[in-house]
Amino acid sequence: MKHKVVVSYGAASHTGLVRNDNQDAYGIFPQRGTAAHMKSGRIFIVADGLGGHRGGKTASTLAVKTIGEAFFLAQTSSVQVGLANALHAANSAIYAEGRLDPELHGMGTTCVALVLKNNSVFVAHAGDSRVYRITASEIRQITDDHSRVAQMVRQGALTPAEAVTHPDRHQIYRALGTHQSTEVDIQPEHKVEGEDWFLLCSDGLTNMVSDAEIRDIVIAQPPKSACKSLIALTNEKGGHDNTTVIVVHVKVD
Repeated sequence: MKHKVVVSYGAASHTGLVRNDNQDAYGIFPQRGTAAHMKSGRIFIVADGLGGHRGGKTASTLAVKTIGEAFFLAQTSSVQVGLANALHAANSAIYAEGRLDPELHGMGTTCVALVLKNNSVFVAHAGDSRVYRITASEIRQITDDHSRVAQMVRQGALTPAEAVTHPDRHQIYRALGTHQSTEVDIQPEHKVEGEDWFLLCSDGLTNMVSDAEIRDIVIAQPPKSACKSLIALTNEKGGHDNTTVIVVHVKVD
C-alpha cells in the first residue's frame, strides 16, 4: 500500500540586532520542480558563512547555489552519495574562489543539507549548523556539531552545561571551503512513519533559544509562522548573531 506524504515548509533569515550584515544563506530546491527534479526529492540547505563581512556572505551563498545545482546533476541513484558529492563540490567551489581574490582568502561556511524523498529524509553537514527531528513528544538533534567544545562533551571532558558558556564554544574544526578538501557527515536514512518536523538552523538560533522552546513553537504553528516566531524569540533574547531557520513538516497517512 502506497502512503500519502503531505509536506509543508517555511524558511526565514534575519541579521539580528548586533551584526551589520547577514552572512547566513538558505535555499530550497526545486521551488516548483520538474518531474525529473521531484523524482530526486527536494533539498533544503542552511549555511552560516565564516571569514569576515564579504567572505562569509560569499561562501554561504556559493555553498547554497552549488549544492542546489550539483545535487540534481548527480549521476547516482544514491541520495546519500549525491548529497556527499554536492557538499564536496561546494567545498571545491568556495576554496577555488577564495584563492582567486585576496579579500576572500580563507573564507568558508558551515552547511546543513536535508533531502526529503517520499517519506525518507537524508542529512549531510559540516560545521555547527544543526538539524533537529521533532515529534509531538520530543526534540532530538540529529547532527553532531563539528566544534571543539561539542567534541569535548562527546569525549566526557565537559558537561553540556559547561559547554554553554565555554570561551571556545564558537570554534569549529570543520567547514566548507577553508581547505582544499574536507570531510562531511552523512546521516543514515530517517523514515517518517506518522508525523515529524525537521528544523535546519544556524547557531544564531541555538545559542539563544532552548530545545524545549524550539519544540513548543514548531509543533504549535504552521512552518512559515514557526520560522518567524523562532527568529522573533531569538531577537527578544538579544539577537546576538544572524539567525536562519527552515522548518519542514512531513505527515504520512
